[in-house]
Amino acid sequence: MFHFERVVSIHTALSPYKFITFIGAGGKTSLIESSASGFMACGQNPVITTTTKIYAKPPYVLESSLTEDLLKSRPFFRIGSNLTDGKLQGVSSKTLSLLGKFYDVILIEGDGAKGKPLKYPMDYEPVIPDSTDLVVLVCGADGLNQRVKDVVFRWDVFCKMEGLEPDRIVDEEMFVGLVCGPMLNKAKGKRYSICLNKYDAVTEKKVLTELVRKIAKRTEPEFLLLSSAKYGIFYMARTF
Repeated sequence: MFHFERVVSIHTALSPYKFITFIGAGGKTSLIESSASGFMACGQNPVITTTTKIYAKPPYVLESSLTEDLLKSRPFFRIGSNLTDGKLQGVSSKTLSLLGKFYDVILIEGDGAKGKPLKYPMDYEPVIPDSTDLVVLVCGADGLNQRVKDVVFRWDVFCKMEGLEPDRIVDEEMFVGLVCGPMLNKAKGKRYSICLNKYDAVTEKKVLTELVRKIAKRTEPEFLLLSSAKYGIFYMARTF
C-alpha cells in the first residue's frame, strides 16, 4: 500500500541532489520553475538551463557571456548557448561544469514535448548530461482517458511503432506502458524519480492510487511524486 505524504515544495524531495535533469512531458518547465523558487526560498542558489530548448523567460544569459566574476555572486537566471525564435538553446558540458562550481543546484530541462502530457521519444531523446545526479521523469495525468493523437507528442510515430489507431483511448495500461517503457528508457541505469503531474485531473482517488501502484511495480525509482504544479501541491508516495 501507499502513503501519500504532502511536502511543502518539490524541492524538498530534490534537495539531496545537485545536477537534476527533467525529462518527459506534462509540465517539466513548471516543475523546474517551482523547484527553483523552493530552493531560493530556503536560501540556496539554483540556476536553470537546458540541453535542448527552453523559453527565454527573463532573467536569462547566453553562455558566451558567462565569466567567473559574473558567477561569483551566483545570480539566478536561465542560461542557453544562444537565442533562436525566443528559445534558449542547449548548453555544453563545459558550461554545466562551470555552473557546478558556483551554484548549489543546476536544474536542467533535457526534453521537449510541445505541451503534451505524454511523449514517444526518438532515439536521440532525451539529452541527459553525464553529470546528472538525478533524472526526474515527468508525465501528465491529464493524458489518461484521452485520444492518443490528442495527448501524445509524436503520436504518429507511436502509433506506427505500436500498431495503434490515433483515436485509441489512453487507458491505464497504455499510460503505464508508455511511462515505464519508451519515456523512461534513457534514464535506466541512473538515479531517477517519476513525477505524475496534474494529478488533480484524475478525480477518482482509487484510479490515481492504482496508477501509482502499477508504475511502482514496473520501475525502481528513488521516489515517486504526485504533483499539481498549477496549484503548488506536491506529495511523495511511499510504500508501507
